[in-house]
Amino acid sequence: MRNRIESIMTYLGDESVYCWDVVNEALLPQSDAEEPLTTEKIKNGEIFRNGVNDARHFGKDQTDPGSDATVYWRMDWQTIIGNDFVQQAFAMADEEAKENGYDDMKLFYNDWFLNIPLKREACVQMVRDMQADGVRIDGIGMQGHYYLEDYVNDKDGFVKNFEDAVRAYTGLGVDVQLTELEVNVSGSMDRNTESLQAELYGKIFEICRKYSKPWCEGAGTVTNITLWGVADWDGYYSFLFNTSHRPKKAYYEVTDF
Repeated sequence: MRNRIESIMTYLGDESVYCWDVVNEALLPQSDAEEPLTTEKIKNGEIFRNGVNDARHFGKDQTDPGSDATVYWRMDWQTIIGNDFVQQAFAMADEEAKENGYDDMKLFYNDWFLNIPLKREACVQMVRDMQADGVRIDGIGMQGHYYLEDYVNDKDGFVKNFEDAVRAYTGLGVDVQLTELEVNVSGSMDRNTESLQAELYGKIFEICRKYSKPWCEGAGTVTNITLWGVADWDGYYSFLFNTSHRPKKAYYEVTDF
């Protein structure tokens, strides 16, 4: 782990990269797993993925370097090191940044579905533990793979969960970036669906603009939004531009405010 962090950070420096996802997708998922995240697990500090509780990523077929070219990012750090593997990674990255004079470089944790209450709670606990132990963490990257169906089924609940998450993370004094943002549409894209997609994009950006300034003393802010892609393609309607690379309603909802 140390070798990888030192090698990559030294190679790229701080002119090419202004912030790092030091650790990516280490928390248990709330659902869709053999052993999902639960309130009891959070209470007991059992919040991290490992070879036992996420066989899809750390099963027998995924641990053989000969069977998977990307096995390096699936290494089971939690089992090898323990629950402090995230802290170890951030501490190493911080040491490397200081040693090389990367004064403005930001260190982020990145994960998906951090808007869902249980996973939000686990992430907050992780950040608080790091802060209590004096381990530097500058921000949270919220992977924005959102499904329009979830929004349509409960608009108020979806928006509340998203804003509650942004507020919770910035309230810890760390910044937030929305990463990999897409509003995924299942099925065809008709006029009504396009309008609903634009509506959700608009609400997401409205909340992010709202928290682009500190909402309380010592609070962090939303500093960036990165989209998962630029334009739709056949059967995949998630972005601000259509398959002809022309702006959709979502584009105008985001830019005209």
